[in-house]
Amino acid sequence: MNMMKKILISTLILFLFTGCVSKTEQVDNTIEIEKVEEDNSEKYKEYASIWDENHAYNDDYLGQVFFESGLINEPVVQYTDNDYYLRKDFKTLEYSAMGTVFADYEARYDSQNITIYGHNAYSYYDAGLDENGEKIDNDTLGFTSLKYLVDESKYEENKTVYLLLENEIREYQIVSVFHVGLVYYEGNMYVDNEYVQYYLSEYSKSYFDTYKKEIVERQFYDTGIEFEYADKYLTLQTCVEGNDFAREVILCKEINRTIYR
Repeated sequence: MNMMKKILISTLILFLFTGCVSKTEQVDNTIEIEKVEEDNSEKYKEYASIWDENHAYNDDYLGQVFFESGLINEPVVQYTDNDYYLRKDFKTLEYSAMGTVFADYEARYDSQNITIYGHNAYSYYDAGLDENGEKIDNDTLGFTSLKYLVDESKYEENKTVYLLLENEIREYQIVSVFHVGLVYYEGNMYVDNEYVQYYLSEYSKSYFDTYKKEIVERQFYDTGIEFEYADKYLTLQTCVEGNDFAREVILCKEINRTIYR
């Protein structure tokens, strides 16, 4: 159990924090970085506006994670721990059952892997009414809609994910959707296998090779997308309704990066 980190238990979701692994090796990543010309398109001007507006609310705002399909579109914060925004709205800093989607506190802009955690609003959760008096659809909250990706028929239309940062937009493609089990040990919860520490910011080559094998064995379907140690990753995680001892993990590979301002 020495390679497994303790996790925080909450009512709606269990967030896995960080883990430890052997000394990392230099990753030779070959992502092509584009530079937008001075005559930016309206799309890039909109990206800048989104980032600036959200950051004005809170300095902890890291960026926006969204699917090309619109399946998810959520602000992402990052703090010095993985607890602060668990039940806190990033604009008001007041209590919020759904909290705020947040990046793992150990992740950095140049990390091999950036893990982002979000709540899943279970079917029995009552989100209340919106400003127009209409019942809020749970699927619009946090990472709830990630549940649909366990169905292979939903993959093609939802395979492209973006991470909007202050000066750049990163494009990812989903390479695998899988569940990770948890075990209860001495009063705490741990991943059920030391080789599925998907939340690590850096991997050694040997660890990644084993991790990849575990992914292939656990994934719901084969996306046909190759992924290797040298790639850069975005990992999305939420919980699974009906199983407190499981987490859904979406592994995404970076395929493009554009500096938009």
